[in-house]
Amino acid sequence: MAESEFDDRAKIVARVTELEMALAYQQRLCEQLNDIVCEHSKQMLTMTRTVADLQRRLKELRELRKEPPIDPAAEKPPHY
Repeated sequence: MAESEFDDRAKIVARVTELEMALAYQQRLCEQLNDIVCEHSKQMLTMTRTVADLQRRLKELRELRKEPPIDPAAEKPPHY
C-alpha cells in the first residue's frame, strides 16, 4: 500500500471516529433533554391540577360568603 493511500485511509478512519463520537454525544444530549422535558411535563400536570383545585376551592368560598365574582382587570391598582 502506498504512503498516500495509508494517509487517506488514516484520515478516513479518524474522521469516522470523530463522527461516531459526535453522534454518541448528540444521542446522550437528546436523552438528557428528553428526561428534562418529561420531568417538566409531570411538574406542569401537577401545577395544572393544583391551580384547578385552588380555583374550585376559591369559587366554593365565594359562594359560601355570597361574594360577587371579582374581575381582576376591572380593579384599580392600589396606587390610584
